[in-house]
Amino acid sequence: MPQFGELYTAIVYFQGNADNAKSRPVLVVDDTEEKLITIAEVTSKEPKYPPKYFDNFKVEISDWEIAGLKYPSWVKCYKGNVHRISRDRALKYIGTVDSRLPVHHTIQAQFLQLGFNTSKSVGILFNRC
Repeated sequence: MPQFGELYTAIVYFQGNADNAKSRPVLVVDDTEEKLITIAEVTSKEPKYPPKYFDNFKVEISDWEIAGLKYPSWVKCYKGNVHRISRDRALKYIGTVDSRLPVHHTIQAQFLQLGFNTSKSVGILFNRC
């Protein structure tokens, strides 16, 4: 059963197009509901320099190998890349992120704006981001 702070592969549908979907790594950012989880998409596409608008919402998973990812990766913390899905859409367990890394205040503020205001979501996981 997917839990907070874990990485999985999941089917993610393209915004505005229910016919197209992609299996991609995701980070579980909220597991407090019985049948649903909230996930943030993970990408191996690094931010551009200078950053484009959406690049400002990418946060590096610095310990990507330890977390079980195949490539250097970033959590896409933009509201359009955060989804509530049924638990059974989390397909394959990848690993767990380390919650002891420094706080990234920009991303913490972004998730607060998205409604993640529990101490679990912001205080623990976003110490990771």
